[in-house]
Amino acid sequence: MLYDKGKFYAWVPEKLRVVLLWVMILPLLVAGGMFAANATDMYSGLGRYAEDFAFANYCATIGMVVAFSVIFPIKARFRSKEIVVFTFLTIALMSYLTAQVEDPYLIALFNFVVGFVKIMGMIEVVLPVMVMISPTGDRGKFYAYFYPISIGSGQVSAFLMAFMNYHINWQYVNYVATCVMLACALLAVVFMHNKRPGKLTPLQGIDWISMVMLTVWMLLINYLVVNAKFEGWGISTSLKIAFGCWIITTALFIYRQLHMKNPFLPLAVFKKRNVLTAFLLIGCMGMFSATSTLQTGFSNLLKYDSPTNASLNAAMLPGVVTGGFLALFLFKQNASIRWMFAISFSAFTSYAIMMYFNVAPVIQYEYLLFPAFLKGLGMALTYIGGGFYFANKLNPSELMKTIPLLIGVRSFISTAFFTAVFQYGLFESQWDSIYSLVGRMDASDYAGIDRGGGLSLYASVQTQATLMAIKKVFGYLSLAGLLIIVYTLLHPYQRMHHRNVILWRKRFRRQPVDGYRKYGHSSNGNAEAASAAAAG
Repeated sequence: MLYDKGKFYAWVPEKLRVVLLWVMILPLLVAGGMFAANATDMYSGLGRYAEDFAFANYCATIGMVVAFSVIFPIKARFRSKEIVVFTFLTIALMSYLTAQVEDPYLIALFNFVVGFVKIMGMIEVVLPVMVMISPTGDRGKFYAYFYPISIGSGQVSAFLMAFMNYHINWQYVNYVATCVMLACALLAVVFMHNKRPGKLTPLQGIDWISMVMLTVWMLLINYLVVNAKFEGWGISTSLKIAFGCWIITTALFIYRQLHMKNPFLPLAVFKKRNVLTAFLLIGCMGMFSATSTLQTGFSNLLKYDSPTNASLNAAMLPGVVTGGFLALFLFKQNASIRWMFAISFSAFTSYAIMMYFNVAPVIQYEYLLFPAFLKGLGMALTYIGGGFYFANKLNPSELMKTIPLLIGVRSFISTAFFTAVFQYGLFESQWDSIYSLVGRMDASDYAGIDRGGGLSLYASVQTQATLMAIKKVFGYLSLAGLLIIVYTLLHPYQRMHHRNVILWRKRFRRQPVDGYRKYGHSSNGNAEAASAAAAG
């Protein structure tokens, strides 16, 4: 069953419409001005610092977060065809320009624009798919199908991009992306109709001041967490100034929201249990997502090339798919959301424990595949469960205004923050390990002198110190994971309600409970599509 307000001409066959929707969705899910899989070759080839490109990479998420406030005014003002074609053409232009320039801050600007327009096009093509997947509006079913597709497409595309980058160069990846976007724009021009969804309305009701303040607030966070190690943490004057500006921006933004009749971000929703819990658990997921830094450092010590590293990330795909099926099963069984979170963080913790024991100077590649599977399983379940529980008891207006911040925490703030924390932990632990190892070296070690003196052992000592530091961070991460599991099992996810008592009594008496539901599964339409669209 296709979307009632279809996007295509009447003469387009129904099966072709489905194919066209997915042909447009998949490139949008992985679209970007720059691609994280090629970041190493980008800053190496351009002779720039890695922090500059990490900053640029996060700007795409910031663009998506900011764009949420203008999505529906633009949707009401322009035709779907105009929005989709504009999205593909803009992304194509930004991808091409990224391959041409060398300034990382220009690349950051292009990435911001890509994120800003990407979410607008995603809304147009995800809404019909949402109705196809779940005609009854079952939010759990839609999340269980679409989130694994969204996450999995990113893993597959990262592997393909790393392969092209390794065998050709990183600019070639951007040129291919440009051609794909132009082809999708051509498909939209040919097959999408020119009808409007309703009466033409002017652009109005946009809080531009709050929108700019949110942009500045997130850019300051981006600068602080990305450059913390590079600029010496609290020693840097620029970091101190940026932190002061962030505090001022935060205070002004909160003050403005508290004194507006129709706030840009309704702060009252943070009094709700489900909102705070979802933010906390999704933020904790960022702690495990940030282990990509540890895994990359470990892979470099093992002398893995970029396609091999990308294949390790792609090994998460079976776990992501398994997570989708498991979530669908739990929703059908009307299981408590508690078990979805408990299973997800059990998978994350098992991943950290296995990596703790796998960190060694020599290890077979196959030993790293199952931990990647567990990481993918945990990520899929947390995405699905976090989004589902977050939307519970929120009306569409509250959901649409709060979802951008959730996406920012999920895809940017938590991951970037814990990446900075891990970098600090690695740096300090590495030097502690070097001091410990060097303290046991003796000038009378004639074997070392025969190999060229004490300095000849420096590379070996540094390698061992790095491995010890990575192992230590994974150890602390495992302990943190155990605490999170206890929290997910003991946390009261909702207040006691008569319906729960009735359900327990009926189950105890072995009576059927068909028709009873513990959580609201109904969908909020545009809000749900927007949340899932940003998962890519």
